[in-house]
Amino acid sequence: SPGRDSPGSSGSGSRHSTASLDSGRASGCHLGPPHPRCSLSSSSVGSDHSAPARVERLLLQGVPDQDVLHAWLMDIHFEEYFPLFVSAGYDMYTISRMTPEDLTAIGIKKPNHRKKLKAEIAQLNISDGLPDYIPGSLDEWLRLLRLEEYGAALGCQGYSTIQDVTQLTWEDLEDIGIVKLGHQKRILLAIKRVKDLRAGKVFPPPHTPVLMPHN
Repeated sequence: SPGRDSPGSSGSGSRHSTASLDSGRASGCHLGPPHPRCSLSSSSVGSDHSAPARVERLLLQGVPDQDVLHAWLMDIHFEEYFPLFVSAGYDMYTISRMTPEDLTAIGIKKPNHRKKLKAEIAQLNISDGLPDYIPGSLDEWLRLLRLEEYGAALGCQGYSTIQDVTQLTWEDLEDIGIVKLGHQKRILLAIKRVKDLRAGKVFPPPHTPVLMPHN
């Protein structure tokens, strides 16, 4: 379908079907075990006046991303969706770039919930977390994306440089075994960032709060 390689487009999530995702098609390459999940702590929730302000503060403090995600969902009263975001591999930076189609793809079936979540996402005062420069190696690029666990799988398929991975499509990621929707979106957004940087576009450093106009 058109737009498949443009993760920022409104139709970017519609191509995903959780039922079609499997890691058994990744030939002989095997992904390593997932990193252990951090435990959640309600102590990370502060006394900020708004959920977006709290997210910004917790991220700047270096609070583990899943703790920030859980605190945000608690604040906006959608904590029941925490397992869906986690199992799909979404972090807060990538959540800030989710479309309604992406929300559908991870299993949020109620239209009114998707609408409310999209409105809350639009209020997030954070960057996309992507590097503002092109690193010197694929390993460094993956580390900056917090996806270094995929280095071996990419290398096994012959992807050894950043130039190599800029040719990847969504189908390629699935075939390699990168099947978490949030990880796919993060990689495709990062590929677009590399192409934009090469075209001369300038971006703020990652993790810089986005200045939003006051009403």
